[in-house]
Amino acid sequence: MRYSTSAYSSRLSHDRRTQRLTAAPTWSDAATLPPLGPDRELEITREHVARTKVAVTTRRTTGRTPSRPRKAVRWSILRVILASMGGKELVNPPGRDLLVSGEHTFAELASAIDRAFAHWDLSHLHEFRLLDGRRIVMDDADEFEQIAKAHDLGERAHSLSSIGLSSGDTFIYVFDLGDDWEHRCTVLRTDVDPEEEAGIGPSEILPVFGWGTIPDQYGRLSPDDDQDE
Repeated sequence: MRYSTSAYSSRLSHDRRTQRLTAAPTWSDAATLPPLGPDRELEITREHVARTKVAVTTRRTTGRTPSRPRKAVRWSILRVILASMGGKELVNPPGRDLLVSGEHTFAELASAIDRAFAHWDLSHLHEFRLLDGRRIVMDDADEFEQIAKAHDLGERAHSLSSIGLSSGDTFIYVFDLGDDWEHRCTVLRTDVDPEEEAGIGPSEILPVFGWGTIPDQYGRLSPDDDQDE
């Protein structure tokens, strides 16, 4: 039987559609189909990302310069007693115990003593006197016409640890050279725990104990007292 060209093309298309439908798997054939495997490209991508993260983390961890351990700060209790004023010994001298570290300078110690003993007019010279005869003086003492000697030490450049003070050592702090408020300072205890002494881990010098009545710097008893010594 002969077909025309158009009829032949139509017949061929029909046969191909029939072949595809016949070859397509049915639901009954689903059990015989091979199981679907994992997406290998996705696995490779995940492995690559994981390895990259590990490599970056390792480089960051091993490439960092290890930090040096911080030097332990040693804290001490310094007992300060206002022993005399103007050369006169006080009968019942007041005192304060200060929590101070070995890293605090003598300039910081002077400020802490001034606050603890209510020295509110700070326009006066002050200095520390060590038992070996050395003085620790203000760095700007020359501005007050107080000439520093060659062996004097600067209060901002030295601390309790740099001087080598230990438990039981004493020195004198003099406020207002002329009126000479002499404070006797004694290293009472060393290697104390600041949190046990003050309840916090301070950064500055703190008073932790005290007693006695602190006299006014100019002997004033009321705001209306204008007596100025």
